[in-house]
Amino acid sequence: MAIGQNIFQLREQKGYSEQQVADALSLVITKYRSLELDASEWTVKQLIAVADVLQVSLDEIAGRSTTQTESSSTDLKTLLQHGASFEGRTLTDEETSAAMELLHQFSLQWQNLRDLTELIRSDSNLVKKLQDLKIVNAKLDSEAIVRALDKSLIGTYSI
Repeated sequence: MAIGQNIFQLREQKGYSEQQVADALSLVITKYRSLELDASEWTVKQLIAVADVLQVSLDEIAGRSTTQTESSSTDLKTLLQHGASFEGRTLTDEETSAAMELLHQFSLQWQNLRDLTELIRSDSNLVKKLQDLKIVNAKLDSEAIVRALDKSLIGTYSI
């Protein structure tokens, strides 16, 4: 993919108009469009400036793969498996296993909460049934139930 096309896609993703980026680069709109259409060549200075405006790397502008290495991975499981540290101290195998299990359980509970929230919001009869069965207070509406569930989950993992 050409650089101009990459910049077009990044600009669209970030929600900038052509005019906003052209102004930020001190270019007339016709010149900017010509660059974005790859009808003109970008200068290094322009590429650096557009990367700054769009808050992306030059690698992203060039369309280079953003494959993460183990050292730059943001996947928590990967980080834990490769010797993560906490407060300057490397975690023991036991601490690593405990942290992975805690994160796994949190992830499962969070997804269950999201599924339950969606069900409550999408099924108005469900709230009525819960009220009839006296599982929830008759004064609670679906949003109040969702807030209570959110608070419950967050409270479970507060330190």
